[in-house]
Amino acid sequence: MVFQVINKFLPAAVFVLSAVLCGCESTFDDNQPVTGPFLSVQEWNAQKLSLIDMQKYKVNGSMILDLIPRTSYGSNTNTRGSASFLYNRDGTEYMMVVTHALAGQLVKIKKSKEVGGIELTGSEGNQYRFSTEREFMEAVGLPVDRLPYLMMGVSLGDESETRYDDSGRLAYLFVDGWKVRYYEYARFGEYVLPSKLKLENVSIGSIKITVKEWNFTL
Repeated sequence: MVFQVINKFLPAAVFVLSAVLCGCESTFDDNQPVTGPFLSVQEWNAQKLSLIDMQKYKVNGSMILDLIPRTSYGSNTNTRGSASFLYNRDGTEYMMVVTHALAGQLVKIKKSKEVGGIELTGSEGNQYRFSTEREFMEAVGLPVDRLPYLMMGVSLGDESETRYDDSGRLAYLFVDGWKVRYYEYARFGEYVLPSKLKLENVSIGSIKITVKEWNFTL
């Protein structure tokens, strides 16, 4: 299905927002170097170890979605628009909710003992369940279990390709069919983390993420 599930749930009206989005494009410039605070190599390594071990946190921000239309759902509408997101993790359980100010909840992805796997709920209440994250990845295409590490700018060491800038910041990686480009870093409490990044998959489209807040003190 490769992301068809999520595309089916996203109301077409939400994505007719080209005028709103034009002003945001300039902050995702592939020709500009990564910007943001500097850390030493030792500080980057210490931060990475701390983040990998982190078990409880929340992160929220905004997204610009530019997904490839799925004609099998009877629409050639370009699934393009903006939304807000919240990702909440507690040990092995997590929940990600994507919402729009006018349309309300677009997608909710939840992994919990109660669910017994991963549950995807759309804007109309339709639900799909997956027994494993690999099954979810194969059906939907989104590496939801890896997403927090991508937003942290943390390489797990199994990527096909990684690149760092001269300051030691992760600038690019390729994993599970997704190209991830980092544009800006900012300080969130005691950590320096990406504040702007783009995920791109040739079969699915692109997701531009602006991180507004991390909360590690839950």
